[in-house]
Amino acid sequence: MPALGSQATRVARYGPCTPRRMASDPTVYHVVPASSGERWLVTEENAEFCEQYETKAAAVEAARARARHAGPSQVKVHNASGLMEDESTYGDDPRQLPD
Repeated sequence: MPALGSQATRVARYGPCTPRRMASDPTVYHVVPASSGERWLVTEENAEFCEQYETKAAAVEAARARARHAGPSQVKVHNASGLMEDESTYGDDPRQLPD
């Protein structure tokens, strides 16, 4: 299996003042269309991480692979118009849900 990111182009999208998440917060990855509409991006909330993929399927696969290795995490997949269409949680879900 190739190393994560081997098929992607890394892009710095955020400035140095990007807020950082707390260690106990889940890592959240978003799969979103690039502004050109021709590629798909995997981004990490509150981080400078961004990878670019040719297809949505490749971006979703990469985001899910990263989430599985990140501990408590989520993948939020958006459609071509930017609306969220799917959300998956990986690892321990720290939320306390009512019984």
